[in-house]
Amino acid sequence: TKDQVQALEQRYANSLEGGDDDAGEPEDTRSRVLEIKDVIGHEWRADYASETSYRRYTGTHWERLHGNDYALRAIEGVYDVKGWVIREKPTVSSDLAGFRRAIGNVIPPCRGGFIPFSNGMLRLSDKALLPHSPDYGNDYCLPYPWHGLDAPCDKFDAFLKDRLGNDDTVALIYAAAFVALTGMQAKVFIEISGGSDTGKSVVVACLEALVGLENRVTGSLAKLENPLMRFETIRYREARLAVFPESGSYSGPLETLKAMTGRDSVPAELKGVNGPINFVFEGLVVVAGNNPIRVSDVSGAVHNRRRGVHIT
Repeated sequence: TKDQVQALEQRYANSLEGGDDDAGEPEDTRSRVLEIKDVIGHEWRADYASETSYRRYTGTHWERLHGNDYALRAIEGVYDVKGWVIREKPTVSSDLAGFRRAIGNVIPPCRGGFIPFSNGMLRLSDKALLPHSPDYGNDYCLPYPWHGLDAPCDKFDAFLKDRLGNDDTVALIYAAAFVALTGMQAKVFIEISGGSDTGKSVVVACLEALVGLENRVTGSLAKLENPLMRFETIRYREARLAVFPESGSYSGPLETLKAMTGRDSVPAELKGVNGPINFVFEGLVVVAGNNPIRVSDVSGAVHNRRRGVHIT
């Protein structure tokens, strides 16, 4: 983007002001990689998932990217800013491989007690809004700003009270929202049931709006629990909210859902990558349908984690 190019140009100008008397293009890979890393290395990390996966800091969070093209475009941006002309395939490939080794794959662990808003990191202990930084390690960001504790939400409260009927159920939805926003460890999932035109879809939509559609994944319980759907679970790896609509007709096991809601390791596969990729789901699961789901679970774990909300 134009902003990224301007940022690269400014960083390069700063490096020249710092005493670099030789602005010529280096020919050896090591020197080239060190200069590339100096310009963009702080916002890139290699990803363990595959040899072509990366993490890039966007200014608000660490996003996951699949494919060398993303890193190559960033490296070529450095070429442009520095005026480098050596761009033969062997040289570019060596620069990319060296850059990947140089940046490493270490991302700061995600700090608890913070919620990432578009305008900063909200510290829950004192409600202070702090500037974004890659050191927080967060891999998502809410798509709207924090407006402070005095931001009105009377209409939202009134809608929930009207549809859910009592304060305890409203409190349950608010607790579920807290789990989705913070990743708090809670072995629960929300099941919202009710007939047509009762408002259950609007309640689900409220939760989706809360986390942002880019942080929400919708799916099918039948596909999630089908062992033949090898690439299904990977879709939920970084989601803050997993929604399973129209699930009232589902009947069967929920072994994968138990792993997701129990903060257990969830096996997954990524296309083009050999071997499994295990992850821990840190968001909220919401199941919705006209009727409650029918589960074959002798362990009782699903029953213990189920929090039902019936809307009439």
